[in-house]
Amino acid sequence: MTRRRPNPPRSRAARAAEAPARRLADSPLLLAALSLAAIVARGAAAAAANPAVIDVETLPNDARISAVGLGSAVGRFRTAVPSATTVHVAVSRPGFEPKRIAVTPTRFHAATTRVVLTPTRIPLLVLAEPGDALITVYRDGRPVLKGVRRAAARLPAGSYRIEAVSPVRPGSVAGREVSLDRPTRVRLHVDPPSQKARTVGVLEATGRVARLAFSADGSLLSAKLLDGPPDREIFSLATLRRVPDTGAESMPVRAFDAGAVGRTVLDESTEIRYGVDTTSGVIWAQAERSREQVLAKTTTPPALLALADGGRSIVVGSLGGRDANRNPLAAITILGRDGRALDRIDAPTCTALALSPDGRTVAIAETYDGRIRIVRLPTTRSATAAAHRQDRGRARRTRSEAR
Repeated sequence: MTRRRPNPPRSRAARAAEAPARRLADSPLLLAALSLAAIVARGAAAAAANPAVIDVETLPNDARISAVGLGSAVGRFRTAVPSATTVHVAVSRPGFEPKRIAVTPTRFHAATTRVVLTPTRIPLLVLAEPGDALITVYRDGRPVLKGVRRAAARLPAGSYRIEAVSPVRPGSVAGREVSLDRPTRVRLHVDPPSQKARTVGVLEATGRVARLAFSADGSLLSAKLLDGPPDREIFSLATLRRVPDTGAESMPVRAFDAGAVGRTVLDESTEIRYGVDTTSGVIWAQAERSREQVLAKTTTPPALLALADGGRSIVVGSLGGRDANRNPLAAITILGRDGRALDRIDAPTCTALALSPDGRTVAIAETYDGRIRIVRLPTTRSATAAAHRQDRGRARRTRSEAR
């Protein structure tokens, strides 16, 4: 076994030469310099991991923001970019003047910018019926436009509330919220105060309407036109505006259903068939293996029938007519399943009828001028209660007159 030889002892001169190096290693200045270098290195790493940030907000808060090479967003755009980098941003919204800005953020600070768009003036036309209806257009609760039967002006883009009252129908108000971002035409219909169903909007097709149908989810309405092209127009029930008909592939005709509207309709829950006799005006019901039961008789020839509110009420549409005094008769009647009249919708005629999938909204093509009324039906329970109150009121008046 080989024995390791010990290191020879160093001379006094060698030890003296190493002494300054040992003293420098133990020096506080060197330790401070090393610490500072470590801090700088960590700062550089943090700066690389946390670059500068740009944050852009808009007013109105639904404007589109597009940053060149970085993407886009609506209302607010926030992203990280290398510091001292200039980012070009475009902000736009229909009805407002577009703006372009340049944003240059600095490290460790977010470049926050708020872009306020200037609204342009957009044509607005409001029509109201019946009679000399008074129209008022409100902006932030303050009236900005008034007119009788017709009101027109160029107003700044934004949100407006439009209301109409008619002297021939006191106590009843027609209203609609409008986001004015393009030339807009609004038609309002003031319902009679006694009518429980309420008109929520009036659509205007470009031709005579032959058939109406709701989409499966009730968000769209299809109007088949007699005077084409186009042969069909599509309306959004949310905005009460015409939307593009994208064709048979993405918006097939089979997506729209007439909603069990016709001269006879089967209530599948009770297996009772309801129908109308277009000659005699009789509305009948027939259970399986039973005879027809007469529910009611209309003063005008009924043309269409539909079940509403889950089959608890019947909507009957007729071609209209006039009474002995030549006054127009209501063309839409709402009946209970027992034939009791629950409500009548003021309409001069009914050339096409459609019921929404939930049975609560009816679309009526009431004339051949392209007008389509969207009416929200009352629940059968509320309509029945109102009918009972009206009957009690008529009974009290009859008794008082008899005295």
